[in-house]
Formats: sequence, structure tokens, C-alpha cells
Amino acid sequence: PKGPAPPQKATPEMVRRFFSGLVPQRMVLLPHPAPSAHSLGLDDDDDDMVVLVQFSSPPIAQVAAQRSKECILDERGVSHVIRLPRVSHTVGTYLLEHLGIDGVAKEPFSKTLARVQQGTLKSSMDILWVTALQDLQLCAAAKDWIQTSCHSYPWKESILVDCHQQDTTQRIQLREDLRRELRDMETRGWSLQLQALDAELVALDPVVRLYHLGYKRLKNRIDNLTNWINLYQAIANDEKK
Repeated sequence: PKGPAPPQKATPEMVRRFFSGLVPQRMVLLPHPAPSAHSLGLDDDDDDMVVLVQFSSPPIAQVAAQRSKECILDERGVSHVIRLPRVSHTVGTYLLEHLGIDGVAKEPFSKTLARVQQGTLKSSMDILWVTALQDLQLCAAAKDWIQTSCHSYPWKESILVDCHQQDTTQRIQLREDLRRELRDMETRGWSLQLQALDAELVALDPVVRLYHLGYKRLKNRIDNLTNWINLYQAIANDEKK
């Protein structure tokens, strides 16, 4: 639900009533700090809390979208205007799969989001949002978000700087910085690290899943840097012969 004064205690049940007859399959929140709705390709510039609602088919989603600017009643009977920005299938599917936090029955969306945010490492979210913008080929949005919202220095540096333009010494130093960040994630999230070994917990617990995905992405970035370093060192050695 989006609007100038969104209901603070909006729940999945409230949204289901709003879409009565259309049967939403999932209601998903996006973790903060998130890029703006506009940079994600949503047809909306408002930065209120976004709830992604998934329906069973595109025709049903189109019918749901026609309800934009209708009113929803909160628990006090106060009405709020709802805007339903459009999101492409590609962006929506990616966000649902990689970053979505499912709404919990009878729990306000704001409480669900706060609870997950409290347990999620900031570095995981930096890594996942940067990766998401890159995967979705929103390169300009990725650079803008990194420069304004990303606090993970080595991860920020590894994305902003073209590794092909660095010498081997710079690449090695960057890899060491990323390894320190990885060890920091392991230390601060040691309990999450253990839980991430349980595939069922990864699937069910959003805090464990977001940590697990961020950890994997960071590890992959280090592996890619290692491959670049080994390649350029091999080339340099061949040139010396």
C-alpha cells in the first residue's frame, strides 16, 4: 500500500480484503535501504513502503492494477488512497525470488520489516541491492545507489572500479579488503552462518536467507577477483619468458 499517509498497521489480511475476489498469492516487502521505486523501473516516484503483490496470472494482475487510486480502510475505519505502480515481469520476478520478505499473517507489514531489518547484517543488504541492480542491468541506478547509500567500502570499490584497469597489486589489495569483509560477516553473523547450512531454514527464514545470499555473492566476487589475478599473473609470467 502506498500513499501520503499509509496505514501504519496494514496487514496481509487488509490487502486481501482490498483485492477481494482476485486472491493474491504472495505479499512481499523489500528490505531497506532500497533504491527508489523509479530506479527499479516502477512507474512511481513515491518512496513510501512498497508491498509487492503477486497474482496467479498476468490478466488477473492487470485487473488488480486497475484498482489504483481506490481507497483502503485501516483498522480504525480511516480510508487511504492506494497507488499501484506497475512493475515489469523481469524486475518483479527477480525481487520476489532474491529480496522479497513475505508478509506474516495478522502482523503489520511495518513490524515484519522492522523485525527482519533488525536481524539482517547491513553489509548483506549493500551487497544484495548492488547485485540486484547489476543483474537487472540498471547500471546507472546501481552507480547512483552505491555512491549515496552503500556503506560497504571494499564492496563499493570493487563495483565502481573497473578491475580490468587495475594492476595486479591493486587487485590483490582489493581482494584482501573483501576477504576481511567476509570474515567480518562470518564473525558478526556466526549464528546465521550455522543456520544457513540448513536448506529449510534458508528457504523459510528471511533473515537467514538474506544473509546466505549476501555471503554467497561476496564469496563469488572474491573468487572472480582471484581468477582475474591468476590470469593476469600467468600472462605476465609468459611475457617474461
